[in-house]
Amino acid sequence: MSWSYARAEAQYLIPTEYSAFIWAIALGWFFFGEKLAWTTLAGACLIVAGCLIAARANPKLAEPIEAAM
Repeated sequence: MSWSYARAEAQYLIPTEYSAFIWAIALGWFFFGEKLAWTTLAGACLIVAGCLIAARANPKLAEPIEAAM
């Protein structure tokens, strides 16, 4: 994982990051007996939705500033 984070583009690593929510929920339930609440799922969905919205936005780039002579 660390090798891929150092060398891959972010657009290819995003699905791995989003799958971390699923792994955290599953492992917490299986190994630690945590109860899965609707608030957990809602929070994970809000985070993923926010990241997808931010990733799709095209930021307006500033105009280049030329040196005065």
